Amino acid sequence: MRFGQLDFARRVLDSVKTEASANVKFHQLAGALAVADKNSALAETEFAAALQLEPSNQQLALNLASVRLTLPD
Repeated sequence: MRFGQLDFARRVLDSVKTEASANVKFHQLAGALAVADKNSALAETEFAAALQLEPSNQQLALNLASVRLTLPD
């Protein structure tokens, strides 16, 4: 994603989705990809899933709060 290869990142995440569904980094990356795609609802879902897996992670809490600020009421 760093080099603008969003399609490649999407394909990689899709290929490991089943195995990585309980992985914090998977949800964190999926959330970041959703933000890059301007899909706030999906980003919220992914960051919330990551935060459930690692509730003490302040960066995930900040990411989730930031995305929630962009959602319509």
